[in-house]
Amino acid sequence: MVTLFFVISGYVLSYSALKKIRSRQAAQLLDSLASSVFRRWLRLFLPLIVSTFITVIFVRMGWVDDALATRVTLLPGPLPSRWAQIKDWWTSFILLSNTFMGMDEESVYADQYGSQLWTIPREFRGSIVVYVTLLGLAKTRQTFHVLSVIAFSLYALYIAQWDIYLFLSGMALAEIQFIYNEARQNNASSLQKYIPRAVKRHRKGILYIVTTLATLLAIHFLTIPDEGLDSAPGYGWMLANTPLQYGSVSLRQKFWLCLGAPLLCLAMIFSPPTSSNPSPIPQ
Repeated sequence: MVTLFFVISGYVLSYSALKKIRSRQAAQLLDSLASSVFRRWLRLFLPLIVSTFITVIFVRMGWVDDALATRVTLLPGPLPSRWAQIKDWWTSFILLSNTFMGMDEESVYADQYGSQLWTIPREFRGSIVVYVTLLGLAKTRQTFHVLSVIAFSLYALYIAQWDIYLFLSGMALAEIQFIYNEARQNNASSLQKYIPRAVKRHRKGILYIVTTLATLLAIHFLTIPDEGLDSAPGYGWMLANTPLQYGSVSLRQKFWLCLGAPLLCLAMIFSPPTSSNPSPIPQ
């Protein structure tokens, strides 16, 4: 699922940099971000040159069923010459790799030689937003850093930039993971006196119940149907309570998907069976 993948991408892309920020490794952070920004486009788009060109070969050789190409994949038919086909393929790739085009709240560019690749430009854009945010907040205090990331992500959700929201949500979850791990390692001694004894005694059970309920709610959001949203049991109220800026049907669906994906990841962070290892990312 795209929304869940974007959240995980934001988490993974920011985890190492956040670790350097917390350990005050400014020089290493700058080197890491510079290298990541330079290589990101190459890692995402160079494989697409190969994969889409293979599609060109299939089209030229007539190995693609015309009815299937027209109905499902939007593939063009063979053009009059090889050069015309290659030129058409290259033009399509340039449009696909232009991350500044077709990036409003709804429209996307679907490459005719690989319509499923529409997520790649958004992946690149989200990555750059994460890197810029990390760099801009690198020198700030931890509390301001965390609150700023959360505020940026919520603002992106408010203006219907759902992909940016998901990447920044992943970054915010990485921040929360660090804070949670530090609290567990330090036993949160400064907070223990404020926690009722009954809660301390049943802490694991309460945490299990809360994370289970959060997981079920997230799954409900993530399984929102593509069609018949107003008549589907359990989803009508979601349609009625979708913000106005998410006007179209596809955007209304994305809004709830955007709530479900970070919630599921958050439940996994705090879930007792999955939080025993303080560092979920291999170092």
